[in-house]
Amino acid sequence: METLAEKIQKESEKMETVLKDDTHFKELKDFYEKIRKLGLNSPIGYSIPPLDTIGKRLYQKDVVDHLK
Repeated sequence: METLAEKIQKESEKMETVLKDDTHFKELKDFYEKIRKLGLNSPIGYSIPPLDTIGKRLYQKDVVDHLK
């Protein structure tokens, strides 16, 4: 069974084939390539942990506090 990411990749490749002769698409693709080479498209990182680990840490802290 195909994953969602695989489906999106396949559709993206189809659209790229359809738009390969479109000058606006070429300009946009070149722009994104320049941005990528400059390292300006880095993914956004988050400093907060996922919600499930917050509860785990708070629970562990409470357990440790009760042992004191």
